[in-house]
Amino acid sequence: MANDNKQRALEELSNDPSFANDSERSAYFDRLSQAALGVSVAALALNIVGIGFFVPDWVGPVAATLSIVMAFALRWCTKGRLTLGFSTGESPWPSIVVLLFMPSCALAMRVVFEAKHVLSMTQLVVWALAVTVLFVLAYAVSLTRPERSIGNVLRAAVVGVPLFFVVLKEANIDFDNAPPARYSAVLLGKHIETGKHKTPVFTIGPWGPVKAADTDRVQFPVYEHTAVGDRVCVVLHAGALGIPWYTIERCA
Repeated sequence: MANDNKQRALEELSNDPSFANDSERSAYFDRLSQAALGVSVAALALNIVGIGFFVPDWVGPVAATLSIVMAFALRWCTKGRLTLGFSTGESPWPSIVVLLFMPSCALAMRVVFEAKHVLSMTQLVVWALAVTVLFVLAYAVSLTRPERSIGNVLRAAVVGVPLFFVVLKEANIDFDNAPPARYSAVLLGKHIETGKHKTPVFTIGPWGPVKAADTDRVQFPVYEHTAVGDRVCVVLHAGALGIPWYTIERCA
């Protein structure tokens, strides 16, 4: 398959006056292949680092956004010869589609286990859908005619919604510098959710804009030092994108 793709690529380059002979065309294809491998490995490394939870919170959404911009930039700089298609059979050129989506996986892991909660999920979904529409349009325009299949565009949309949901959720939290409001609530119950990872969970009574009991993840130190019947503090933030979010903490 690799040799077939290279042969097809060399045939496409045969009419390009930038290359004097097959040797130059072959070397160019090999450089692109190495570049595609390099950025794919970099995306994987970024994903591993992000899952490690030992980098500042703002690094995740910034890295994911930059990786998307870089993918489109590399595509443009190479005149479309680094493909963003999902299927290698549609184009003989090396694919860098992993650069679009891999870094967001680390963000997804953070969202699953973090103890920061969005108050209005509907607002976040609307934001994610709007950005996904723009992303899919840009993605479709960047594809060559053989790559511009309904399958590729649908796959980009399916992957784009959770990707931008995660990126926007993290950006809304990490870049929020507005002073928060604090509310008090009664701890009604607590338990540890078991599975591959242990997750401490509180059930708290009504507070501020929330008029019914609610169940949310908390950090282990808060869980361990708070008893049922105690009052906990709910810290409500405005959100950098105007999407309120909150954490549950021990009251000072």
